[in-house]
Amino acid sequence: EGGGEGEGSGEVSEQEIMDIVKEHPVVVFSCDVCNLNMYCWAAITILETEVYGVKPHKVDLTEPMKATLQRMTKQTTAPFVYIKGKFVGGYDDGPEPWMGVVKIRNTEERDLALMLMDAYDNDTEYRVKGMHHHLKPSKIWRAPRRPDYYPKNTLPLQYCAALNLTW
Repeated sequence: EGGGEGEGSGEVSEQEIMDIVKEHPVVVFSCDVCNLNMYCWAAITILETEVYGVKPHKVDLTEPMKATLQRMTKQTTAPFVYIKGKFVGGYDDGPEPWMGVVKIRNTEERDLALMLMDAYDNDTEYRVKGMHHHLKPSKIWRAPRRPDYYPKNTLPLQYCAALNLTW
């Protein structure tokens, strides 16, 4: 009976975590308390908005899972982001200087959009949204035509035809 209770609250093995990571192209291990600092939410949002069609698999962290991930990755804070089975850090940090979703997005050596497209099958084409896609206007702005801007035709219609004027 004691062994059964221990299994529910016991440690999560590295193999269990790697099975989750191998099953999905993009995995984010996020915590429930991130409404306080928003790092997990921000990392997921960047991953979802960088390339059309990317949906990261979100896994809610438990304490045993977090302890195993900290031991595996040498990172202490959530989120833990994996792309194509490779650990790429958290939101803006990681055990190596290049790690973090924000850092990868803003550097030229490692392109986040290419990493995400590579993680998915090549059967589907994913269009890159780009870094500042939200700043581009959705349609071209044109000034509305005001009726008082254009002069009214003051000539009678019979004179317009004679003078080759069209209104």
